[in-house]
Amino acid sequence: MYGKELQVIISSDHGYTVIPKTSEIIDVPLTKNGKTRTLLPNELEESKDIEQDKIWELNPDLYGLNDTMIIPKGYACFNKRPHGATHGGCSPQEMAVPWFIINKNKPIPPIPLNFTIEGDIFRKRAENSLTITILNPNPYKITFVEMDIEGMDTNSNLPKTINANTIEKINFNYDASVVVESNAKFSISYCFNSMAGEMKNKLTITAPTTGAMTTEFDDDFDF
Repeated sequence: MYGKELQVIISSDHGYTVIPKTSEIIDVPLTKNGKTRTLLPNELEESKDIEQDKIWELNPDLYGLNDTMIIPKGYACFNKRPHGATHGGCSPQEMAVPWFIINKNKPIPPIPLNFTIEGDIFRKRAENSLTITILNPNPYKITFVEMDIEGMDTNSNLPKTINANTIEKINFNYDASVVVESNAKFSISYCFNSMAGEMKNKLTITAPTTGAMTTEFDDDFDF
């Protein structure tokens, strides 16, 4: 919404986790009552009896631990499943801390886009190579959900995103085989989404035509 990325900070011990009823129980030989989700080596009779692919063994120099710590992967528990919530383990709730940076200033309302057409349009010629230039004057990126430009197949390339204060160029062929006017008119309608909301707009741009050429090699000379 505000043009910011979600950041994730990895923490060694963050919050309480509600353990699913389907979580796996890992049987371990304990010398004393250990935590359901974390164990120290001196609490185990024999650590090699644990299936190694089901646990993580954390070194004492990792994130300031005082001793080696053994934790089950995911939502698994040692020997029993606690009732309700528990502390410890390596589930996302325990380790990943969502970090949002939000600006209290609301984004400015969307500004209409600017369209221009570049290239020569020769009357009565079927193939004219043109470039349509789209300027996004907004200080945030926009994403087209609808775009219709007369004479172009544009919706096949949607959704299309244009970054803030950026120009996007689209090359296309324009059929002017029936054009006899000195100007060609292009009707444009579009709808885009942005962090400031949705905008719909319609406009018409005019491009001059020239000559009366049907191919690259036809010259219209008077003798």
